[in-house]
Amino acid sequence: MGLLVEIFAPAAASAMMAKSAWLPMHIGLALLGLATLATLIFFPETANAANSINSEPALVNVPTTDSITKSPWSLRNVSEKAGGLIIFIKQNWLVTTLVLTFLITPIARSTNRVLLQYVSRKYHWTFSQVNMSDHFLELMSSTRHFL
Repeated sequence: MGLLVEIFAPAAASAMMAKSAWLPMHIGLALLGLATLATLIFFPETANAANSINSEPALVNVPTTDSITKSPWSLRNVSEKAGGLIIFIKQNWLVTTLVLTFLITPIARSTNRVLLQYVSRKYHWTFSQVNMSDHFLELMSSTRHFL
């Protein structure tokens, strides 16, 4: 499913941008709202939580001094957890590589956006035309890997 979205979404967005620059954003927001509603309604975890709230009377929990001092969000607990996480990342090179991938990917996408803006200014193309040609190049590049 994700591969189909990667193939067809940029072309569809470019075609919609030719009509209105705001149309892909409005459709995306509507789909995001529908996905949120579907998550809240159809997933069993959220449905059970809603049923348990309505069926059981609420008990008032008064925090004690022990629960206040042992808060998971205290500075000491957060620094201990962060230190353990940093040690874990340093000891496992596969995890380090994965974390670096998540950090580098947004930078690469941002440079691609800057390149698209440069091409649109230099050749006086609309952004939808530049996006469509970029998508066509990516599609040809990915089909080359399959051959």
